[in-house]
Amino acid sequence: MAAAVQVATRVSPQVKLKASRVFEHYGLDTATALRMFLTVTADEQRIPIGIDRPLVEDFPNPETAEAIRQGNEFLASGKPGRYRNADELFEALDL
Repeated sequence: MAAAVQVATRVSPQVKLKASRVFEHYGLDTATALRMFLTVTADEQRIPIGIDRPLVEDFPNPETAEAIRQGNEFLASGKPGRYRNADELFEALDL
């Protein structure tokens, strides 16, 4: 792999702060997010836009959070496996 080069850009403090919050929402730091942007642009020869996950305070929403909790509880129960039909799965889920 060739030696890395440093890329610098100037943005307002407000833009950097707002962008950093979005990157953190996705578990990224600014350098990683910019590296991803440049890599996809180079590889796909297009401007990569369209990340769908919205930045909202209650993500996931309470209903989804409960479903995730129940799914994790089911996985921890030792019941996961293959089922021949939905009825067998529902029985394992106690539904």
